[in-house]
Amino acid sequence: MKNLITVFMAGLMCVALGCRTIGPASLQQTHP
Repeated sequence: MKNLITVFMAGLMCVALGCRTIGPASLQQTHP
């Protein structure tokens, strides 16, 4: 479960920076 939180946090940070290279499909759908 800790891994999921870490990936989630990293995904949010990546989206904030504008790099959608890594992240769950849901994030990619929100930001195509």
